[in-house]
Amino acid sequence: MANDLTIVLPLYGRAHYTRTWLKNNLADYYDYIVADGSSDDSNAEIFGSLAPSGLQYCRYPADASVAQYAEKICDAVGRIRTKYTMMCDNDDLLLTTGIRQCIAALELDPGSACAGGPIAGACGWRGQTERFSYPMVVHNPAHLNATSGLEAVRRNKSDYRYFWYSIFRTESYQRIWNEIRDIGFSNFYLVEMFHSDLAVLSGYHHVRQRHYLRLLNPLSSTSREISAKSGRHTEQVFFDERYRTDLMSMSRRLGELLDCPTDTILEMQKDYFLSSFRLKPRPGLLARVLGGLTRRLPVFTAAQVRAIAAWQA
Repeated sequence: MANDLTIVLPLYGRAHYTRTWLKNNLADYYDYIVADGSSDDSNAEIFGSLAPSGLQYCRYPADASVAQYAEKICDAVGRIRTKYTMMCDNDDLLLTTGIRQCIAALELDPGSACAGGPIAGACGWRGQTERFSYPMVVHNPAHLNATSGLEAVRRNKSDYRYFWYSIFRTESYQRIWNEIRDIGFSNFYLVEMFHSDLAVLSGYHHVRQRHYLRLLNPLSSTSREISAKSGRHTEQVFFDERYRTDLMSMSRRLGELLDCPTDTILEMQKDYFLSSFRLKPRPGLLARVLGGLTRRLPVFTAAQVRAIAAWQA
């Protein structure tokens, strides 16, 4: 029986994570496309002697810009031949039961372009992925279930969620990345925002089962490095002219896709940026203590943390 899901694994260095990811996530019921934009050969050497069935390794020029990254992903997703697609980082875990529920939901709901469940998060020992702490829900877009179009975009702007790790119909996913490439973004966070807008406007279906587990304390992180260099991305709207230009291009395109005035989109963008500066309630003392202890006890193997995440749902 042919596989119906392709996992896209973008790479940029961090070969120590890639080795563990392959051990924890390779399965014969998925296809894989590895999109390697590393600046060295460390990941290429791993795949030079690895040729499992269903895995396609693609080497690209080093990711020198956000636009080049988008070109890489567009090429990689253009190679997909399965009905469904999802993205995975090389320090995270796939939760098979939840992924299967997402695919089943999409089979029953042809009006939705993507599906997902709550995303769990866990810490590793010194950033590694051999041992995990107890998994906790860190991301849950349940409030966007069965929404689409302008109302879905508006709702997500007022209470933002990303859809980077959702399961997509492949044709929808290819269209989303073509749209991202055509804007020519210079800021990675705007890529994520536009990706989320396009995901929800096309329809999102939520399932209760967790389908993905993120490592919360990686030894290295591209997003963390970007933040360290440029600061909080929502503040750049005040100081970065290119950021504002990309945001305007993105808003115009959303208006075209939703058949509404650009000003309507800009009002929603304004609400999003203003809400990013609001103070969020601090968790209670008990929650902080339990959360701190949990994060400092990475005692579970990948198999165990998967089982716990599935049992909690």
